[in-house]
Amino acid sequence: MSVAGPLLAALGVAVAIDLAVGEPPTRFHPVAWFGSIVGRVDR
Repeated sequence: MSVAGPLLAALGVAVAIDLAVGEPPTRFHPVAWFGSIVGRVDR
């Protein structure tokens, strides 16, 4: 059983959502949250 099909489908959905909605504002973006937490811990 190949995992390429579901991975490509997930990628397609992610691209479609990104094109339709765009990037969320920084305060709602999970990567920004992670960076903020790491910045606090790293200090």
